[in-house]
Amino acid sequence: MMSAVRAQELGLLHEVVPTLALGGEALRLASDLLQGGPQALAECKDLFTRTGLLSAGEQRDVALASVLARLRASAEAQGGLAAMIARRPPPWAP
Repeated sequence: MMSAVRAQELGLLHEVVPTLALGGEALRLASDLLQGGPQALAECKDLFTRTGLLSAGEQRDVALASVLARLRASAEAQGGLAAMIARRPPPWAP
């Protein structure tokens, strides 16, 4: 068994949060996720699912490049870029 702090030191965890702060941290992360474009989030979830089954790093690179190219050319990406330039929330923001 290993502590969360040790797991973070080894690079197995991105962040360690005290137990009493878990609820607030979960809400903060959920709020951050809601700022992402729905299509982009769905593609990321799909990519994580598919690349978990791939064995070669090169296949992952190809899959990632394909997803990024499709997302960057999407209407969602264009709307997000226009919102960023105009310093306003993106169309999907709550």
